[in-house]
Amino acid sequence: YFPIAVTKVLKDRRELSVPVYDVQAGDRLLIRNKELIPVDGILISDSTLIDYSFVTGEAEPICKRSGEKIYAGGRQEGQPIEMEALA
Repeated sequence: YFPIAVTKVLKDRRELSVPVYDVQAGDRLLIRNKELIPVDGILISDSTLIDYSFVTGEAEPICKRSGEKIYAGGRQEGQPIEMEALA
């Protein structure tokens, strides 16, 4: 169920699709509506809702704000977000 590729945001704001296993700590990732978060990271965007029902069974999406940790396996809800990979 986990994605095999993710969109990496390069320093010049270009987007590049890369295999999940090539993601390194510090990479900026773009996660679009309904995509699974592939790795643990820090939310860079202002805020988002994350649906962790796939992981925890929790029925309600959780609101996360910029600077908060988000975990692999959650499904992003709403506008595309940027995050920084931790591993």
